Amino acid sequence: MTSSTTTPQASKSEEDRQAAAEADLQRRCEATFAERSERERPWEAKLIGKRIVDKPSQEEFSFADLPTDHRIIKFGDGEWCDDDVEKRLAIYLDEHAAFESLRFG
Repeated sequence: MTSSTTTPQASKSEEDRQAAAEADLQRRCEATFAERSERERPWEAKLIGKRIVDKPSQEEFSFADLPTDHRIIKFGDGEWCDDDVEKRLAIYLDEHAAFESLRFG
């Protein structure tokens, strides 16, 4: 009967690899968040507190001025998953059809 034993050195090496992988994942997540925030800030500044309509007044924003690849999610609407969403601007409206938040993806 063979017995498998793990040396303290092998165990430490595995822990180091696991810690490095977790640190790498954390760095990538933070970079992705920073990149998304950078892309979202200009749109938030344009849309905050406005309704999105066809012919806007000063307090509103035109559909025509949105990026080509966007989707509007009205209050209470469900969402669905589809392909190539990282480039799409998702705009969330509140119960008064005014801008609430947004995200790419």
